[in-house]
Amino acid sequence: MTKVKESGVFKKNSQPLADKSAGCVFKNPRGLSAGALIDRAGLKGTTIGGAEVSTKHANFITAAKAPCRRRAGPDSN
Repeated sequence: MTKVKESGVFKKNSQPLADKSAGCVFKNPRGLSAGALIDRAGLKGTTIGGAEVSTKHANFITAAKAPCRRRAGPDSN
């Protein structure tokens, strides 16, 4: 398999390409992964308004598929 095809397969398996999204949102801090930091903070799947942190790749903000179920912030449960 060529590198281009391998890259496409990797993206398809690791990014929410089928969802409406703003794409990869946050710049990676030096030596770190923004998506991994968001994931470690437990924010995958968090929905606010019509936006949701992707459950597939935490650095993608997607259009929420359902009404707000979980909110982030100090008043969240």
